[in-house]
Amino acid sequence: MRLGRIHMPAAGGYDAGYDDIFASNFDPHLRLTVIHTTTEGTLCALKLANRLVKDLSARIRLVATEVVPFRLPLEYPMISTNFLRQRQTRLVEEAGLEADTVSIEICLCREPKKALREYLPPGSLVIIGGKKLWWRVEQRWAKWLGRAGHQVVFAEVKRAEATICKFSQAIPSHRSLKYPDIVR
Repeated sequence: MRLGRIHMPAAGGYDAGYDDIFASNFDPHLRLTVIHTTTEGTLCALKLANRLVKDLSARIRLVATEVVPFRLPLEYPMISTNFLRQRQTRLVEEAGLEADTVSIEICLCREPKKALREYLPPGSLVIIGGKKLWWRVEQRWAKWLGRAGHQVVFAEVKRAEATICKFSQAIPSHRSLKYPDIVR
């Protein structure tokens, strides 16, 4: 039986868990996913993400879901993907981020919740921005993503100009989750 060689990283020490077979799939970076909601909410979430990743070697993903009506093929939405990408790029620039630090991903779908459920890796760190009112879609999406097992941070827009953002955590407590009644 031949033992493999232990690889020594340049920083010193050794990494006994490193293996060449899995090295191509390994990504050591933390990823923050910003979900596009409204212009103000997305801008606030991007600004919060910028503050959070300032000293970390984290990557930011901006995911925008675009609903394509059933009468159209999924590959041909009503709004061109180039326009959607330019809109997201302007938001990234307005938030003070460099365009190469954020990956913009447009998700063409029929149902946004179903698409996000399949698109996001389990346990993702998600930032959603918007006004914190119970009837707003952004607030409901944050709660839904928290119940789906993701780590959710809600960036609250305090004014219409979206310059002031308040950090709040949208992860529901275990008491707020609805458990089915046990029938005996």
